[in-house]
Amino acid sequence: MIKIPKSWILINWEELKLRSGILDYLGKIDQEKECFPFKVDGPLIYYSTLTKAYSGENNSDTKDFYDNYKTFIDSSPPHIEDRSDDGLIITYPSPKPRNTITVFTGAGDDTSTTDLSGIGNGQRVCFSMPASGESLSIDLEFQEDIYIKDGLILSKNAPFGACVDMDIHHPVAGKVVNFLNKVPIYGDFPIHLDSEDRALISKGLKIRITLYNSNPNIYPSHDPPSAFKACGRFEIYRSHNF
Repeated sequence: MIKIPKSWILINWEELKLRSGILDYLGKIDQEKECFPFKVDGPLIYYSTLTKAYSGENNSDTKDFYDNYKTFIDSSPPHIEDRSDDGLIITYPSPKPRNTITVFTGAGDDTSTTDLSGIGNGQRVCFSMPASGESLSIDLEFQEDIYIKDGLILSKNAPFGACVDMDIHHPVAGKVVNFLNKVPIYGDFPIHLDSEDRALISKGLKIRITLYNSNPNIYPSHDPPSAFKACGRFEIYRSHNF
């Protein structure tokens, strides 16, 4: 059991409670003295608060902190732990990689620049299919590695038989992965593309989305081809969003 010295609890106690809560960085809480269990809303100890509190002082607690704990915290930062009202750790599965944020996007990046202003300013997932059209394609590119989790396709007046593909294209090898294969869209209904997993799209790869009109010449059950619109968005994980 790692003990939290009493003086650590007393110095900047209100600030420490507001900023993080009292936790120790190895996942064990010393409940002696002022360290009582309570709901945890943040990471284990913020040592920056402690070192600021001890600035200019030289006492046994400061020396103990620097000698025994600071190096460990620097090399292995604590994770955020959610706890219930009775102190139990709450865990849940998540496909989101560490050090990424969740972004809902209906566009790729502008890869003609490496500036962060290009993020989200690439090709948009919007289609306007003419009645005489057979297919339309757009390519999405990103400035960094991203992970795709979920998606949504919206259509307006799509004929029975219209569908959509989504492939991953390598600049040299061409199509390397097929994510959507003739997924039907019809009328004005949303199509949810849900997954509990994630897929890595490395920087340099293109996401090619192709929209197809109905084709009764090949598939007699299809409606006659007609003009319609479609758009979409994705839930992705990435390191930056602006």
